[in-house]
Amino acid sequence: MSIDEFLDVAFAHLAGTGAVGRRALLEAEDHLRQATAAATERGATREQAEADAVAKFGDPVVFARRIGRAHGTGWAPLVTGAWALGAIMAVAVGLAGAVAEILGDTLGPVFVAGDRYGVTYRAWRCAEYLRYAPRGSSCSAAAALHHWGEIVEGRVAVGVLGLLAALLLAVARRTTLKGPTWHVPWPLVATTGAIAFGVAAVVRGLPDGATALLSTTTGTGAGIADGAIAAVFAIGLLAVAAARRNSLLAALSTSAAS
Repeated sequence: MSIDEFLDVAFAHLAGTGAVGRRALLEAEDHLRQATAAATERGATREQAEADAVAKFGDPVVFARRIGRAHGTGWAPLVTGAWALGAIMAVAVGLAGAVAEILGDTLGPVFVAGDRYGVTYRAWRCAEYLRYAPRGSSCSAAAALHHWGEIVEGRVAVGVLGLLAALLLAVARRTTLKGPTWHVPWPLVATTGAIAFGVAAVVRGLPDGATALLSTTTGTGAGIADGAIAAVFAIGLLAVAAARRNSLLAALSTSAAS
């Protein structure tokens, strides 16, 4: 391996180390070229001198990995990446709650949160539902109103927490978590998120969507809302991952080397 080949490989695996990585690369190049010059003065050919210098210096991937670990680049992006992905998922849950609210307003609470056919209510439970939701004309209607409120409020609360988490991450990146060491690995975040949301869209949306089409719409709205938002986020994150596929390949290569 020549010096230029060593530097190219090391550079590719030092992504995210910033000034620290640049200084390390310059120091490595200086050392290798000095060792090569000394060997050529002793009569070795330049090709052999470079190959010997690189062989003594070590594997460029191992070299880059040591630099990354020494300066926290191995785990820091995992923290910021998980933080960003968690915030995105929480915001998606909040949007699903907003969609469930719209569906309940337009198609009725029973569509979103009604109990499936065959469910019966004991007298004390019926009285509870009517107390919680006095607008309900029956036990089942009151139960649907009550469940609808829980579905919407719970999801919206999670969404608000997601927005706060995203804001906190933005502030942290400008204050305490500054620099390339704490960069958010967006290609990996987008790819992981696209897979997770894709699975959620199938698991949550497909069964209730099929039930609404084939048998009854009662209680299917929540799953349809969750599945629809998950599908939108899956497509959006997949587009981001595709647009940054070169960065993703570099990140995966770095992770594999670590």
